Amino acid sequence: MEIEYQLGEEDLLAFSEYHVAHSTPNRDVRRRKTYGYAVLLAVFGLILLLFGGTALAISFLVLGPPWIVYWPWRVKQVQRRQLLARYREAKNPALDVPVVLGVDGEGVTCVTSTSQSRMSFAAVQRVADTPDHVFVYLGPEQAFIVPRRRVSRGDVDIFVQELRNRTGAPS
Repeated sequence: MEIEYQLGEEDLLAFSEYHVAHSTPNRDVRRRKTYGYAVLLAVFGLILLLFGGTALAISFLVLGPPWIVYWPWRVKQVQRRQLLARYREAKNPALDVPVVLGVDGEGVTCVTSTSQSRMSFAAVQRVADTPDHVFVYLGPEQAFIVPRRRVSRGDVDIFVQELRNRTGAPS
């Protein structure tokens, strides 16, 4: 069973955003920096309200709620900009070239115009299925990215089912 597709920068960004949103360590850090700083601002505001000037205390108390909205948005923008810069600097050879991802009796193969690799089924840790992409995780932060809308040959759903049957990988 094989599928053929092309990767674009937006697919790499989609994987990064999915991974950051669904990775437990990333989620914990994001929560701590979002809500922790908001609580810290509120505590400073209360201390200043009790011992200092009212205007400064109110400004600290008012900064907490906007921080909860602003910080996740800002982090996402910075991550997108850094990721694009990293991929453009590396001149990633996997972008905008046909990629053939296959499942056979021995494992998973990935063939591009510049490289070829074969992984055993044991290397597949999990398969994450979203409406727009399929991410076949091979490590904590490494995955084959399959954009559903750019598949030119093969059926993604049948491929994913075959991969899950052979690997027993969780979703």
